Amino acid sequence: MPKPTPRAVSAPEVADDEAVSVSTPSASASAQDAAPAQDAFGGASATAALAEVLVRLLERDGPVMRAESSLRRLLVQALGRELGLSAPQQDALGLAALLGDLGGSRGEPGRNLAITLQLLSGVALPEAAREALAHQYERWDGAGLPAGLREEQIPFPARVLAVARAAAALLGEGRSGAAAVVDELQRQAGSAFDPLVVSVLRRVFAQRERHGIGYGWGGRVAVVHPRELRALELAARLHGEGYATETAGTAAALRERLRAGAPQALVLGADIPDGDAAALVRELRGVAASLPVLVVDAADARRRVELLGAGADVCFPPDAEFPEVRATLDALLRRGEATFPREATLQLLEEPRDASRSARAAGVLGA
Repeated sequence: MPKPTPRAVSAPEVADDEAVSVSTPSASASAQDAAPAQDAFGGASATAALAEVLVRLLERDGPVMRAESSLRRLLVQALGRELGLSAPQQDALGLAALLGDLGGSRGEPGRNLAITLQLLSGVALPEAAREALAHQYERWDGAGLPAGLREEQIPFPARVLAVARAAAALLGEGRSGAAAVVDELQRQAGSAFDPLVVSVLRRVFAQRERHGIGYGWGGRVAVVHPRELRALELAARLHGEGYATETAGTAAALRERLRAGAPQALVLGADIPDGDAAALVRELRGVAASLPVLVVDAADARRRVELLGAGADVCFPPDAEFPEVRATLDALLRRGEATFPREATLQLLEEPRDASRSARAAGVLGA
């Protein structure tokens, strides 16, 4: 039985420093489909924002929010921008990136894809989003799913999403930096992925500030705040920027979170109920000098001076805007891939419990 052949799409080969502009029938269709939706509710952008909230709920597991879908959205829209796609086309790709794992992210991709498409069968999506979703598992060499399309038979939006999906998955594992991810995808360019899109990914990573992609790369940020809704607000907004987050309300809960592994950074409320925040910062600094520590909601100058003296990198008053907090986090991470040493984490968690040997830790970490 012959394989279906969608509209062929040609993409020009370009040098690394040459601007890329791709106009495809699929992209044009997406713009036309998106146009009627540009109503008072913001059209495709509002739909994508709502989708991100719903996906965030799916990605939340207790105090933990995985970030692969948000990171995938950031990457696919950045690729679309570098490829010269219009804003509605970028929104359509972002929507597809968010909805791509609606049918599940574990197990057999074909089954997950079938569930995703079935769940969305009655939803009016832009054509580019629907094509990207339907063919995101196709391969450049024709060995993919569901139709075994190859090269330019694959709708262009799906080729872009495939690269973003693979990059986000590697970054989300936390074991690969940007350069290693590009190298890995470059090895698969021409077999799994469109070589043009992979070449543009390198440029996206080199200009991540321009594309609004921070330095978290899916890394984990621990948010410790005594007010649950405030902790959830900070975690959700960081999640939207591509960070995996987890929340805790007390120093003891933070200690429990650390058993699962080292965070990339810590956002700490100035007042924690079971210990002194300044003492907690000093304790952390003793075992993780390079861990970025941002303190929020420090109400008075004297308190902020105390926390900075204890080793906090920066302290924000309660009226600080989130973009400033996020920009500061990025600036601290820009200095290097700061990590909390695993051996130091274990040392902190496996302190002896008798009062004579662990009085300081008990006061600070609620042991």
